[in-house]
Amino acid sequence: MKVAVTAPEICDLQLPSPSGFIRLLVVDPDRATREAVAAWTSDHPWIDVDVFASAEEALTRSTGVCYDLCLLDYALDGVNGVMLGAMIRALNPAARLFLMTGAVTGRLERSAVEHGFQAVFAKPLQRRALDDLLDCPAR
Repeated sequence: MKVAVTAPEICDLQLPSPSGFIRLLVVDPDRATREAVAAWTSDHPWIDVDVFASAEEALTRSTGVCYDLCLLDYALDGVNGVMLGAMIRALNPAARLFLMTGAVTGRLERSAVEHGFQAVFAKPLQRRALDDLLDCPAR
Protein backbone atom coordinates (compact mmCIF):
# COMPACT_ATOMS: atom_id res chain seq x y z
CA MET A 1 0.00 0.00 0.00
CA LYS A 2 1.35 3.41 -0.95
CA VAL A 3 0.91 6.07 1.69
CA ALA A 4 0.90 9.79 0.88
CA VAL A 5 3.30 11.92 2.88
CA THR A 6 1.19 14.76 4.19
CA ALA A 7 2.77 16.05 7.41
CA PRO A 8 4.75 19.24 6.73
CA GLU A 9 7.34 18.36 9.38
CA ILE A 10 8.52 15.32 7.41
CA CYS A 11 9.04 17.18 4.16
CA ASP A 12 12.64 17.99 5.06
CA LEU A 13 13.69 14.40 5.84
CA GLN A 14 15.97 12.38 3.59
CA LEU A 15 14.67 10.13 0.85
CA PRO A 16 12.99 7.75 0.78
CA SER A 17 10.14 9.43 2.57
CA PRO A 18 8.85 7.90 5.84
CA SER A 19 6.15 6.14 3.86
CA GLY A 20 8.88 4.03 2.28
CA PHE A 21 8.11 5.53 -1.13
CA ILE A 22 9.48 8.43 -3.08
CA ARG A 23 6.65 10.80 -3.99
CA LEU A 24 7.02 12.02 -7.59
CA LEU A 25 4.90 14.81 -9.06
CA VAL A 26 4.74 15.12 -12.85
CA VAL A 27 2.98 18.09 -14.44
CA ASP A 28 2.87 18.20 -18.22
CA PRO A 29 0.05 19.11 -20.62
CA ASP A 30 1.30 16.47 -23.06
CA ARG A 31 -0.64 13.27 -22.46
CA ALA A 32 2.05 11.11 -24.10
CA THR A 33 4.70 12.42 -21.71
CA ARG A 34 2.49 11.85 -18.67
CA GLU A 35 1.66 8.31 -19.78
CA ALA A 36 5.31 7.52 -20.58
CA VAL A 37 6.54 8.72 -17.18
CA ALA A 38 3.80 6.78 -15.41
CA ALA A 39 4.72 3.64 -17.37
CA TRP A 40 8.44 4.09 -16.77
CA THR A 41 7.98 4.56 -13.04
CA SER A 42 6.10 1.28 -12.83
CA ASP A 43 9.56 -0.34 -13.06
CA HIS A 44 10.44 1.37 -9.76
CA PRO A 45 8.19 -0.06 -7.03
CA TRP A 46 9.44 2.52 -4.52
CA ILE A 47 8.09 5.41 -6.61
CA ASP A 48 4.58 6.74 -5.99
CA VAL A 49 3.76 9.03 -8.92
CA ASP A 50 0.99 11.57 -9.41
CA VAL A 51 0.56 12.99 -12.91
CA PHE A 52 -1.40 16.11 -13.81
CA ALA A 53 -2.00 18.04 -17.02
CA SER A 54 -1.91 21.55 -15.53
CA ALA A 55 -0.49 23.56 -12.66
CA GLU A 56 -3.99 24.33 -11.44
CA GLU A 57 -4.94 20.65 -11.38
CA ALA A 58 -1.71 19.73 -9.59
CA LEU A 59 -2.13 22.40 -6.94
CA THR A 60 -5.82 21.60 -6.39
CA ARG A 61 -5.63 17.81 -6.33
CA SER A 62 -2.37 17.43 -4.41
CA THR A 63 -3.11 19.77 -1.52
CA GLY A 64 -1.28 18.58 1.58
CA VAL A 65 1.01 16.15 -0.24
CA CYS A 66 4.74 16.68 0.18
CA TYR A 67 6.48 15.53 -2.99
CA ASP A 68 10.09 14.43 -2.87
CA LEU A 69 10.69 15.01 -6.59
CA CYS A 70 8.81 17.30 -8.98
CA LEU A 71 9.19 17.00 -12.74
CA LEU A 72 7.49 20.01 -14.30
CA ASP A 73 7.03 21.05 -17.90
CA TYR A 74 7.93 24.66 -18.61
CA ALA A 75 5.04 25.33 -21.01
CA LEU A 76 1.96 25.10 -18.80
CA ASP A 77 -1.31 26.99 -19.13
CA GLY A 78 -1.66 29.85 -16.68
CA VAL A 79 1.69 29.67 -14.92
CA ASN A 80 4.90 28.28 -16.34
CA GLY A 81 6.82 25.42 -14.76
CA VAL A 82 9.33 27.72 -13.07
CA MET A 83 6.52 29.64 -11.35
CA LEU A 84 4.84 26.37 -10.34
CA GLY A 85 8.14 25.19 -8.90
CA ALA A 86 8.39 28.37 -6.82
CA MET A 87 4.89 27.72 -5.46
CA ILE A 88 5.78 24.13 -4.62
CA ARG A 89 9.06 25.21 -3.00
CA ALA A 90 7.18 27.73 -0.82
CA LEU A 91 4.99 24.89 0.49
CA ASN A 92 7.71 22.25 0.63
CA PRO A 93 11.29 23.60 0.74
CA ALA A 94 12.74 20.07 0.60
CA ALA A 95 11.16 19.21 -2.77
CA ARG A 96 13.69 18.55 -5.49
CA LEU A 97 12.61 20.37 -8.64
CA PHE A 98 13.34 19.37 -12.25
CA LEU A 99 12.15 21.18 -15.37
CA MET A 100 11.31 19.75 -18.81
CA THR A 101 11.13 21.84 -21.95
CA GLY A 102 11.15 21.47 -25.69
CA ALA A 103 13.44 24.49 -26.03
CA VAL A 104 16.36 24.46 -23.60
CA THR A 105 18.18 27.79 -23.53
CA GLY A 106 20.91 29.16 -21.30
CA ARG A 107 18.55 31.85 -20.07
CA LEU A 108 15.89 29.30 -19.09
CA GLU A 109 18.48 27.10 -17.38
CA ARG A 110 19.79 30.07 -15.36
CA SER A 111 16.25 31.07 -14.38
CA ALA A 112 15.43 27.51 -13.33
CA VAL A 113 18.56 27.25 -11.18
CA GLU A 114 17.86 30.65 -9.62
CA HIS A 115 14.41 29.34 -8.65
CA GLY A 116 15.76 26.18 -7.04
CA PHE A 117 15.59 23.67 -9.89
CA GLN A 118 18.33 21.06 -9.91
CA ALA A 119 18.27 20.34 -13.64
CA VAL A 120 16.54 21.10 -16.93
CA PHE A 121 15.72 18.16 -19.21
CA ALA A 122 15.18 18.50 -22.96
CA LYS A 123 11.97 17.06 -24.36
CA PRO A 124 11.16 14.57 -25.50
CA LEU A 125 12.20 13.20 -22.14
CA GLN A 126 14.46 10.19 -22.42
CA ARG A 127 13.85 7.19 -20.21
CA ARG A 128 17.53 7.08 -19.26
CA ALA A 129 17.34 10.60 -17.82
CA LEU A 130 14.32 9.65 -15.75
CA ASP A 131 15.92 6.40 -14.59
CA ASP A 132 19.05 8.30 -13.49
CA LEU A 133 16.87 10.76 -11.58
CA LEU A 134 14.82 8.03 -9.88
CA ASP A 135 17.79 5.81 -9.05
CA CYS A 136 19.76 8.68 -7.48
CA PRO A 137 17.22 11.16 -6.12
CA ALA A 138 19.65 12.87 -3.74
CA ARG A 139 21.83 14.32 -6.51
